[in-house]
Amino acid sequence: LTALFSSPFTYLPNLVDTTFFKPPKTNEKRDYFTFVNIASMKKNKNQEMLINAFYSTFGNESCIKLLVIGEGPELNNLKSLVKSKGINNNITFCGAKDRNEILGILQKTNRLVVSSHYETFGIVLIEAMSCGVPVVSTQCGGSESIIRDDRLGELCEIDQEALARGLRNSYEKLYDSRYIRRFVIKEFSADKISLELVNHYKEILQN
Repeated sequence: LTALFSSPFTYLPNLVDTTFFKPPKTNEKRDYFTFVNIASMKKNKNQEMLINAFYSTFGNESCIKLLVIGEGPELNNLKSLVKSKGINNNITFCGAKDRNEILGILQKTNRLVVSSHYETFGIVLIEAMSCGVPVVSTQCGGSESIIRDDRLGELCEIDQEALARGLRNSYEKLYDSRYIRRFVIKEFSADKISLELVNHYKEILQN
C-alpha cells in the first residue's frame, strides 16, 4: 500500500478472543494424529492441493488423519478426489461447524492447515494458535505476518510439494504449545489490539 499510494500505512491485525479460544483443561490421549483444515470449499481455499499433498505424504499411514471443516461449491469435487485416491479412511469431511464446535475441534487436533491461494489475514490461524495448536500455511498474504518463526509452525510456498514438505516437517517436529499461546496473547489479544487502536486514534486527534 505504501508503494502504491506513496503514503505511509500502519498495519493493525485482527484480534482473537483468547478467553474463548484456549487450550483444553486436560490433554486426552489420542489414537490418531490429526490435521484440520477449516475453510469454505472454494477454489481460492485450495483444498484440492491440500488433499494431494496429504496423500503424497501420508497416504499409507492410517494413524494420520485430515479433517476438512466447511461447505461450499467444491465439496463434491473434493469428495470425488478423495474417493479416487482410496483415502476415505484418512480424510473426513465434517461439514459446517459453529463457533463452539470449532473450539472443541481445535482443542483436540494436532495441527491446523491453511492451503489458500490468498487470504487478507487468516483469523483461523490465530484461533488455533490461541489454543496452543501449531499451524501449517501457504504464503497466502496474511500468514506471513502471523507465522513469524518456526516455533509457531510451517510457512510454505503455494505449491503441492512445498506443502507436502511442510506437513511432514510439522508432523515430525515437537512444539511448545505454551509458547504458541503466549505469542498470540502478546500479539493478537483484545487487550493488545485495543491498546494499539486507542493509540492510533490519539495520534490522529493530536494531528
